[in-house]
Amino acid sequence: MPYEKQYEFLNYLEEYEKYENLAEQNGINNIYNVNYSFIESEYSDYIPQLTKMCKTFVYLIEKLLDRSIRPTSNDDYDMDYLNYWLNKEINIIDSNNICKQNFFKNLRSKNNENANFRKLSGKIYDIKENEFKDMNTLYTLYKKYNEINKIINKGNSNKEVIIQYANECVHKYTEVKGKCSGDSTHFCTALTSFKEKYEKINLCNYNIAGWGKKSLPSLEDQDALLQVCETTTNRLDDRSEQHSNRIPDNAKEDSDGGAKSITIGVVSTLGLSFIFLILYKFTSIEQLLRSRMDNNLRVWQNIDEEMNEFTHTSEHEYINTGNTSYNIAYNSV
Repeated sequence: MPYEKQYEFLNYLEEYEKYENLAEQNGINNIYNVNYSFIESEYSDYIPQLTKMCKTFVYLIEKLLDRSIRPTSNDDYDMDYLNYWLNKEINIIDSNNICKQNFFKNLRSKNNENANFRKLSGKIYDIKENEFKDMNTLYTLYKKYNEINKIINKGNSNKEVIIQYANECVHKYTEVKGKCSGDSTHFCTALTSFKEKYEKINLCNYNIAGWGKKSLPSLEDQDALLQVCETTTNRLDDRSEQHSNRIPDNAKEDSDGGAKSITIGVVSTLGLSFIFLILYKFTSIEQLLRSRMDNNLRVWQNIDEEMNEFTHTSEHEYINTGNTSYNIAYNSV
């Protein structure tokens, strides 16, 4: 049976991966009371492996088909994913001797009351080998792509891990791109869709230490030069440098005004000093000043003479007063 819808479910692989992780943790328990006895009777060589795998498969069926909120209203995407998942897991155990379609029929026949198993009737079948390889390639590409998105959306993005996943994408893409030269198969359409999503990642929008390129390594040309990010920091640094090298206009005006004020003050002081010197030397100001100085000197001399006379008079009066007192006392005796 051809894989008609092909690869559309891969657009929702990130959500399916979450259920895969839950199934790995919880699927080992038989929480849905499913009868797995057919494994022992039909596949005795792989009882432990197939039992564990089948419990995980049942967990995925119940969780995906019973969920109330879905990324798409198309149930076929869930069924396509479940069909691919069962093919992938059984191929790991034994790709040649276990028919996937028959395996699911045995599971359903032992559990006829299960409504979700009935929903999958006719949806589980063996994917052809070449188609399965193409599916695996796209599945791997999308897993790496989703891992890159998870990392770059974190605050502390790790450049080495991102480049590792990107290089793995380049390697896988290179292996199959030759199949799509001028071909318009479902696989080639899906591969082109992946390429467009991969190239839309703009790493300049994320904080990735040590990585200044705008895009991931090219899927088409590993030697292609990658465009460098024009970071906001670089733009701000350039503007800051230009601003710091430019003297503000008001600073220039203040500087010029200050210099002018100092110059005017110095010139005014020197000018006044020179004028007074000329007037002193060549006009009657000198005579006037000298006359006033002589008058002041004579005034001070007169004051000194008056003070001396006052002192002499005072001493003379003191002596006379003393003699008078003595005479009065003597005459009384």
